Amino acid sequence: MLYIMHVSWYWIKQRPHFLAENLNEYFDVTILYKKSLTDFLTRSTIPNNCIGIFQFPLSRFQIIAKLNRFIYRQYVKKYLKNVDCLWMSSAIDYSSISDIIDIKLNLVYDCMDDVCEFPKYKKEPEASKIINKEKKFVERANNIIVSSNWLKQVIYKRYGIKKNIHLINNAIDQNFLHKNLLNKEISYPLKKAYVDIMYIGTISEWLNFEIIQKALDDFSELRLILIGPLGSEIPTHNRIIHLGAKAHVELPLFMAKADALIMPFIVNDLILSVNPVKLYEYIFAGKPVITCNYKEIEQFNEFVYAYNDDEDFLQLINNLMLGNLSVKSKEERTNFLKINSWKERSLDISKIILRDF
Repeated sequence: MLYIMHVSWYWIKQRPHFLAENLNEYFDVTILYKKSLTDFLTRSTIPNNCIGIFQFPLSRFQIIAKLNRFIYRQYVKKYLKNVDCLWMSSAIDYSSISDIIDIKLNLVYDCMDDVCEFPKYKKEPEASKIINKEKKFVERANNIIVSSNWLKQVIYKRYGIKKNIHLINNAIDQNFLHKNLLNKEISYPLKKAYVDIMYIGTISEWLNFEIIQKALDDFSELRLILIGPLGSEIPTHNRIIHLGAKAHVELPLFMAKADALIMPFIVNDLILSVNPVKLYEYIFAGKPVITCNYKEIEQFNEFVYAYNDDEDFLQLINNLMLGNLSVKSKEERTNFLKINSWKERSLDISKIILRDF
C-alpha cells in the first residue's frame, strides 16, 4: 500500500497518522507526505517507512508551485511501482497525480473532512474547483471511507453516486490507553486557586472564543489552557494561556492537570462532519468533558456533558466550579475506548480493502 498523507508527519497527530501506523499491521505500507522547511527543525522521529517529499516555500508564486508539483509527481511515480493499493485523503492531491494512477490500481479515498466547508475553499471560484476535483476522486475510487455519517450523506447528496460508502469513525491510539508517564515533570502554569478548563487541538476559526470569554467574565477563578498549533488569533486575556503544541505522548500529562476538558466549537457545516478524535482522548483522561452538541456527539453521550447554547455552557461551567460534574468509572471508560481503538478501525478497513483482492 502506498499511503499518501495530505498533512505533514510532524503536524498534530490525527487520523492520517494513526491509520498509517495501524494499517501497517495488515499491509506493507509506504507513507509519503509533503515536507516543509520547518519540518527539518523538529527532533521528532518518523517511522522507517515514512518518506518526506520536500516542498519549497512561497508556493503562491507560480514558478515555485510548478516546481513543487513536479517534485511531488516524480516521487509518487517512483513509489507507485509495484503497489497494489493507493490510499489518499485529499481531492486536491489526487487531482495533481490522477493521470499517473493506473486504472487497475485499487484506490481508496479516506474522507475525513468536508473540505468544501473550510473558509479558504468555501467561496467561489475555489468551491467549484474543489467540488469538481472531489467528484472525479469519488467516481474513480474503488473504496470510499468516511469518518462520520454526516460526511457519508454529504457525498451521496453532492455527487449522486451509487457505490457503497464505508463509515469508519475516528478512535483512540491503543498505546495511549497504556501510557504510564504521570510521574514525568512537565512545564505547567502555577495552579494557585484556578479551575482549569483545557482545549487540545488546532486553534482555528472554529473555536468559540465568545462563549469562553463569557465564562471567564462570569467566573473569576476560571482559566483556559490551550494546547495545539496556532491557526488563528487568540483573544488577549490574562486567564487564557496558550502552551503551544505538545508531543502526543505527553498529552495525558497535561490532561491530568486540567479540571475539565472542553470542545467549544462553533457548530457549522464543517463541524457537523467531524467525528472528534479529541473526545476519545478526553474520555481516557478521566476528567469531566464539556462539548458542543451535534449529531456526532450522540455516541459519546454517556461520557460527556453536551451543551446546546451559551446558557447551557455557562450552567455546566457553574456546575464544574461547584464540583458537581461526575466522571464514569475507569472500567466503563476503558471498555468504551477498547472497542473504539485505531487497531479495531484498521482491522475493519483491512477487511474492506482485501475484499477486492
